[in-house]
Amino acid sequence: MNIFNFFNIQNNSNLNIPKVDLVKKLLNEIITPFMNELGLNNWNKNYIWSSDYNSEGIKHIFYYTYGNKLSGTFQFGNNFNFIPSIDNKIRVIINKDELQLFERNKHWHLSFEKKVEKEFYVSHWNEYFLRKSLKKMLDIEKNNIEKWFVQNNDLYQNIDTAINQINTGGAYDLNSPNQKFILAFLYAKIGKLDIGIKTLEEFYEPRILSNISEKTEFEIMVNKLGEIKNIL
Repeated sequence: MNIFNFFNIQNNSNLNIPKVDLVKKLLNEIITPFMNELGLNNWNKNYIWSSDYNSEGIKHIFYYTYGNKLSGTFQFGNNFNFIPSIDNKIRVIINKDELQLFERNKHWHLSFEKKVEKEFYVSHWNEYFLRKSLKKMLDIEKNNIEKWFVQNNDLYQNIDTAINQINTGGAYDLNSPNQKFILAFLYAKIGKLDIGIKTLEEFYEPRILSNISEKTEFEIMVNKLGEIKNIL
C-alpha cells in the first residue's frame, strides 16, 4: 500500500477530485442543517443558501465559493432588495443572489494580513479531504457566521458594518461592491438622502476622474437613490 494513501496525505497518488454532484451532496449534508438553524432555509441546490427578505429589505446569504478546482471557501453577508447593480450595458438590475455587504472566513483575513503563512481552504483533493476539511471549516466559522447575521439584521447595524469595513480597510478594500456604494443606499433608506448622495459622490469621484464614462453611471445611481422609499 502506498504510504500516502494509507495516511491520506495530499499527494498526486491519491488525487481524485470529487465530481460536482458529490460536492453538492456533501454541502447539503454538512452545510444545510446549520443554515436551517440560522433561518437560511432557501438552498438553490448549488452553492447558495439564503433567507427571505425581512421587513427592512435585508436578506442573509451564505456562499460556498471555489478558489480553484482543488479548493473552496465561505463567504456570507447580505443582499438588499433596494440596492441595484449595473450590468455592462449600463442597465440597472437587481441581483437577488448578489452578496452586497459581506464577510469572508477569518483565516482568509489572517492570510491577507500575513499573520498566517497559508490560508486554510476546504480541500477538493478527494472525497475524504473534502468531507474532513468542510466539517473543520464549518466548526471554525460557525460562531462567526451566526454572530455576523445576528449583528447585521437591520439597516442601522448594516450602516455600522459598512463604516467599520471602510475604516478598517486592508482585505475589505477588495470587497465588491464597494462599501461606500452600499452605504449610500443604506443612508437613503433611513431617510438621509443628502448624506447618501454625498457618500455616492465620494465613491464615484475618483472613478469619474479616471474614466469620464463613469459619470453616466453615477447619474443613474443618484436617480435610484432618490426613488428609494425610506422606512421612516
